Amino acid sequence: MRRTCSVPIGQRDRTISGASELPIRRQAESALRKIESTLNAAGTSLANCLKAQVHIAGEENFPDFLDVWNAHVGASPAALTVTPAKAFSAAEIILSINYILLKDGAQRRKEIVRADIPEMASYSPAVRAGEFVFSPGLLPMTRDGTVAGLTQGDNFQGLCLRSQLQANTIYDHAEAIAKAAGTDMRNVVRIDYWVSDIREFPGIALAWAGRYGNAPHPFACVVMIGLALPFAYLSARGGGVSLKVFGGIMLGISFVLLNNVAGHLGLLRNWTPWIVALAPSALYMLLSFAAFSWLVRYR
Repeated sequence: MRRTCSVPIGQRDRTISGASELPIRRQAESALRKIESTLNAAGTSLANCLKAQVHIAGEENFPDFLDVWNAHVGASPAALTVTPAKAFSAAEIILSINYILLKDGAQRRKEIVRADIPEMASYSPAVRAGEFVFSPGLLPMTRDGTVAGLTQGDNFQGLCLRSQLQANTIYDHAEAIAKAAGTDMRNVVRIDYWVSDIREFPGIALAWAGRYGNAPHPFACVVMIGLALPFAYLSARGGGVSLKVFGGIMLGISFVLLNNVAGHLGLLRNWTPWIVALAPSALYMLLSFAAFSWLVRYR
């Protein structure tokens, strides 16, 4: 079961007690109460939540959200990823929550996986359900509380050393989680990267190749670049620029949707994990190559 909840400030928020005065706390309380009501009607609860991905407008709102979230999930935390967002569909919205849950009575059972990683490297422990392991969002934090590669990367910016060192630190954390869950990184189905600058991605790819060699790398960044490449060769003098931009945006959105749907279908149908991970990316990469080849030949 997967759901998304975005809540603006409104009448519902004003009914909450005065203890939650900040907008982020009001919206978090409102969203979680709405989620709990929906889950109760569906025969489950937040205690069965396996993975939650939260987008918040402003890093300064993270501590207040985590305070409210932890009060609701109690002793059965979900694998939590929290990322900053610039804006949502409405100016008043500062919070969006995506989550995956088990139903009450499901054959798979939720298990908390506590790995030996720095406390500041994640917002929650990992979660295992049957043969699937859900990792929290991982940060490149070292055991002394510093960010990996923060000083070394300044001297080799052209080599993307900073992102390579940070990726290696994150892979260390991921391997510790995999080991604690009884698996290894060769069984990874999906990885989402959140980078502040896409030019830093080569360092991440180098870190992956240095550890895992030719193992398939389940990422989406390169595919999105490939999809954008044919549109870069369209001439603005030909007209219809707005239509072309709209078509490119919709193509990117369709890739994200297919990627998400494939992941959840694979989970429900017990499909082969590596096929589920690679199929959407391979399909859209072939589509981008075909479009680019057509442009080179006929335009």
